Amino acid sequence: MTPRFFILSLVVLVTLALGLTAFNLRVAFKDVPTVSGAPLAQCTTADITAKPLGGGAKFASSTDANILVTPAITIQANSLALLWVTQSNSLGGLPGVRDPNRSWQLVGSSGPNLRKLHVFRSLSPTATTGAVTIISPKPTIDIGDANVLLWSMVQHTNVSLSGINGAGAIGQVVSAGSEPGSPLITSIVMPLGPAQSGRSAVTVGVMAGGSALPFIPGEGFTFVSNAVSLPGLASQVEFRPRFSRIALRTFFFTPHGNGPPRLGMKWKSASKSNGAMGTMLAPRR
Repeated sequence: MTPRFFILSLVVLVTLALGLTAFNLRVAFKDVPTVSGAPLAQCTTADITAKPLGGGAKFASSTDANILVTPAITIQANSLALLWVTQSNSLGGLPGVRDPNRSWQLVGSSGPNLRKLHVFRSLSPTATTGAVTIISPKPTIDIGDANVLLWSMVQHTNVSLSGINGAGAIGQVVSAGSEPGSPLITSIVMPLGPAQSGRSAVTVGVMAGGSALPFIPGEGFTFVSNAVSLPGLASQVEFRPRFSRIALRTFFFTPHGNGPPRLGMKWKSASKSNGAMGTMLAPRR
């Protein structure tokens, strides 16, 4: 074998080896599954946020159903929307929620009394825009109390995406309120258990007579909705990020009437109640 032929053969072998290595590398990288954007969205260390999406009220008589249609609302993809609904007369049953763009599930309701506060949840992988219809059924008995509806919607980002339709984003739900016939209330306290994470958050809806406005948020909370009210009924939503473990001092009634300031208000009827509902939100991991 001549030196020239040996060198030429060596060059050919090296070229083939490099080409085969490059092919193997390309195949190796090609065979590694790529990570799509959706799983990456589940990984975050950002705090849970709260953004108000609207609110309102509608009056109906004590003998009629109340059908309330919200303005068109845009809800972001992979965000938990909470719809807070207050009924002044629940004798017809639970309120219904209709939405052609997404589904809503009842998270919980407060109190066994005539007035009720409810919260519904919804979470969709795609953004939606549209109106929501809320229905308070016709009371089965006419006791003279109007069938009033109040609503507030708040959007929460960076929540857990596990479960169906936002189920994994709800950590705990508690409610509290006055006892029927109680003459005076100064605050409502709702203890929650330990949070799943230091990035858990808590949101609270409150309802009371309209004379109790303005509400005062609990310690560490800020209001994330405007107060919505009609004569005799009011509601509002507050929020606190970075929850660990606290007793929720959800709200105080402000001083009202003549004479020395006093907290609280007297019930006008033993069948009515003032109350609050707290929901712990689980963060996205």
